[in-house]
Amino acid sequence: MDSFTYQVVDSSGTPSNFATVSLMVNAGNQAPVCTNAAPAVELLWEAGGSLQPVTLVNISDPEGGSVSITFTGVMQDEPVSGTSVGDQAPDASGVGTGSLSVRAEVGVESNGRVYSISFQAVDALGASCTGTVQVGVVPLYSEDTPFNDGTIYDSSQP
Repeated sequence: MDSFTYQVVDSSGTPSNFATVSLMVNAGNQAPVCTNAAPAVELLWEAGGSLQPVTLVNISDPEGGSVSITFTGVMQDEPVSGTSVGDQAPDASGVGTGSLSVRAEVGVESNGRVYSISFQAVDALGASCTGTVQVGVVPLYSEDTPFNDGTIYDSSQP
């Protein structure tokens, strides 16, 4: 808090009483921090094509306020459909909301699937940040880390 004291003198030279003005300047709202964002679970094991929830961690508001997440898009490195017998589509559910799930399946002879998940984080005062995280699906009977062949397929489309 800052303050200053002043006195006014009228046109006839008569001074007023002294007065004090106190000011408090609040810093502007800072955007949330998305630079350390990560999925709570980075690798999924192929689970018969079931949808698995995605939760993000390490997103914070510098002022300590709450942050809401909206998932803005999901891309993947394998075609959404036609990659194996019995595959299902779409491979992501919840784009445009705060609750996202991705499908734990991979194509035949796959080196794993990689989802690139885009999001926006907004604090209570409207400041925002954006980011992208990756979630991989490990093929059944494999211990290899999924390889990203280029996330060019929109997971939310059939």
